[in-house]
Amino acid sequence: MGNRMKRQWDLPLSREEAAGVAIAVGTMLGRERLHLLYDLAKAAPDGPAAEVGIWWGGSLINWSFAREGRGPMYGVDLVVKPEARTAVEYLMRPVELIQCNSWDGVYQVEKPLAFVFIDAGHGLGEVDRDLPAWVPHVMPGGIIAFDDYNYWKPTVIVNKVVDAWQVGAKWEMVSPGVVDSLIAFRRPV
Repeated sequence: MGNRMKRQWDLPLSREEAAGVAIAVGTMLGRERLHLLYDLAKAAPDGPAAEVGIWWGGSLINWSFAREGRGPMYGVDLVVKPEARTAVEYLMRPVELIQCNSWDGVYQVEKPLAFVFIDAGHGLGEVDRDLPAWVPHVMPGGIIAFDDYNYWKPTVIVNKVVDAWQVGAKWEMVSPGVVDSLIAFRRPV
């Protein structure tokens, strides 16, 4: 028995394993959205990646396994919870956590960005500030994803803001389209 046992997170993780870790850490995303998020992060080109709105850090940790060694990774939130810091440190994720307004976080990350996941505020004065702050910094071929797109509640305006932006931007919707409430687009090359 001379083989050294490795902890699960020392190994490259599949999307299923990464989703399991994310759920254990804490996330509001279900397994299907976590799988898509992992796939999107993996499909994006090499370069910096960021999540805007990290809550406990589960979804950030999930996609970070798909981007290991492909560029700096960031998690931005108005309040970075101690649980998120603990999870990032314990799981040894190479992610820099930034505490500030979500739309100001773009000034503290390396650019251009290969992958961005926006899951911060969903109301007026929030997502409508995040989208124009982050979108211009996505590199050609890069991917931006939005959560709560398909979430129908009067105070959630993600659909309205994303649809209005997409009318002019005409970025390619990344297959398979909307999964639960997650939608993603690739910037034209």
